[in-house]
Amino acid sequence: KNHRLWECKRRMARSSERSDMPSVSDKINEIGFGLYQVHVFVLCAGVVVAESGGLQTSAALASAIMQEYKVKGDLAQEAQMLSTYLGFALGTISSGFLGDYAGRRLPIFVAYLGMCCSVVGLYLMQTYASLCLGFCSFGFFGGLGIPAAFIALAEVCPSKLRGVTSAAMAFAFCFGDVWCALGFRILLPELVGKAWHGMLLWIGIPPFLLLFFGLISPVARLDTAHFLSARGQLESVKVLELMASMNDSGRVDLSAMAPEHEEKPVSVSDALQSLTSRENSLSVLALSVMFFVKDLAFYGMGAFLPLAWRKSSVMEGALPATELLCTALVGVPGVLVAMILIFSLPRRLGYAVAAGVCAIGVYAVHGILDKQALFGVTGVVFYKLFYPTAQMITFLFPSEVFSTQIRVWSMSIIAFCGRMAPLAVPWIVHTSQHLFLFLTMGFFVLASLLVWSLPETKDTELKTLSPVATNTTRVKASGDGYGSTTMAAAG
Repeated sequence: KNHRLWECKRRMARSSERSDMPSVSDKINEIGFGLYQVHVFVLCAGVVVAESGGLQTSAALASAIMQEYKVKGDLAQEAQMLSTYLGFALGTISSGFLGDYAGRRLPIFVAYLGMCCSVVGLYLMQTYASLCLGFCSFGFFGGLGIPAAFIALAEVCPSKLRGVTSAAMAFAFCFGDVWCALGFRILLPELVGKAWHGMLLWIGIPPFLLLFFGLISPVARLDTAHFLSARGQLESVKVLELMASMNDSGRVDLSAMAPEHEEKPVSVSDALQSLTSRENSLSVLALSVMFFVKDLAFYGMGAFLPLAWRKSSVMEGALPATELLCTALVGVPGVLVAMILIFSLPRRLGYAVAAGVCAIGVYAVHGILDKQALFGVTGVVFYKLFYPTAQMITFLFPSEVFSTQIRVWSMSIIAFCGRMAPLAVPWIVHTSQHLFLFLTMGFFVLASLLVWSLPETKDTELKTLSPVATNTTRVKASGDGYGSTTMAAAG
């Protein structure tokens, strides 16, 4: 025990000696935004495009698949979407261990490769049961890459541009929806017919192209500087050198950035203990609700709006695929609104405003069902304009609230709670569309209140566990009722 205490004091002394040295965030801020960040953005956004397009395609193909295989019964008809969302949820929770243990790159590349293989398998499937397994596989690999992609992008951006760059990821969700709708408009305009097999290959194009881009991009050769620095690996300096070179930042002094020793990865038990500590438990609860309403609104509206358009005269005479395309394109201006609001407003205020407007918009959407077309369409426009702001701030918070060593774990666990919403969406929407709208509105209001329990993180440095915390056993400090790990904003 005395030896451990002496070792702890020695590390604390060494940490204080290095406290005036520049952090990884300092150097990234000095280097600035450039080609390196653009490459990372393309790689990370590609995961979202492939995942979003694949899940929307799975939902839109339901009628054609039921017709092809003559599937009867409500449960059997919902099995395809439930298996897709189940795989999505399992992939999301699996990303935590892989992303924090092996780095941010591995989940992203495994996701691309897995989605490509799943698409080939789906195209070759001959039975309904095997199709459900194929969609489950696609959903798993899509979910595997999402947490690591958002964390990786946040870790490579300068502090002042982290928010607006993450907000731009909403373009990826829109492009995924547009890619899906465009494929249907070309290959299956009525959403039914024998040509639906071609859509299975269509959704494989984005992950294949992005996998190829990742293989030739120099940014994919090493992990993020934050991750490597937290693990005490010398490659963190090489990453910063590559960043400076690609961004044409001139000579950057990195002589003081070499880590002293290599650190072990945080274990699963330590990560869970940190997330359930008094310091983090309220943040985990608030973010779980925010992720839940984000997915409830996103996937619920994806299932609700096509049904609602058919009940109204707003798009009378339009092909079903045209309805999908118009709905997807309405969300594009909302991305610009998100980039402006996230850049200019504090995180909590921006989310509260966006969630409040979304709640009002969702309430107004009732007009589509109640033969008040103008009122309903106005609600859709307001929802589509402000939902990307709430969505992207939700994705941004885990990277800014939690430390580097448990950042992907935190995102995957919280996002897994959100993935429970898509599993319930088919049942809720088909049971009562009014009920779905009221539930979504209520959760938006609740989330707009819970967001104030989170710390304000706009333009702050990303947190990293201090060397003392990561290398000592949990020595119970005086006045500390639980032996939790100490956090330090070391960058």
